[in-house]
Amino acid sequence: MTNRVLARISRPRGKEVRLTLGEYKGQISLRLQAYHFGKGGQMRPSKQGFTIPLDSVDDLIDGLTKARRLIHGQPAPDASSAPVQRKQSV
Repeated sequence: MTNRVLARISRPRGKEVRLTLGEYKGQISLRLQAYHFGKGGQMRPSKQGFTIPLDSVDDLIDGLTKARRLIHGQPAPDASSAPVQRKQSV
């Protein structure tokens, strides 16, 4: 299996975070990895990143769903905190 980029999240100063689905040592997993411009102007992976095993993907999705609900001021199951205050755009 080749690595497949599922999402790119732009960051300041031309950096980005990539969500990829890939295989390493026979194990398929998701990876969140920070990228930056290296020498020669090409995007290079930084040391910042982590792997999410496939058996944890449902837990991650549940957590992100709860976060989205809280960000939008909606109650989230099992959430004990108040909605997150979003920054005002200028």
